[in-house]
Amino acid sequence: MTIDEEILTILEKKEKKRFLNLLQNQAEKEGNIPPMPFLFLKKTSLPLQYAGGILLGIFLGVSILVFNFLLFVFFLHL
Repeated sequence: MTIDEEILTILEKKEKKRFLNLLQNQAEKEGNIPPMPFLFLKKTSLPLQYAGGILLGIFLGVSILVFNFLLFVFFLHL
């Protein structure tokens, strides 16, 4: 991928985001949807992603420990 293609891709993403923001603003003004708290969501998105990753890691770790316990204690010692 050349530099020109990368620049075009970035511009397309920015234009798409700008268009979606305009659509949402218009829908909010017409009263079709309630106003969205953009600033709150932008500030909390990264901590929420980290919290989700931590919870997923804890769940995966516990499930692996339970699986190993069941495998070695019950099935291999029969």
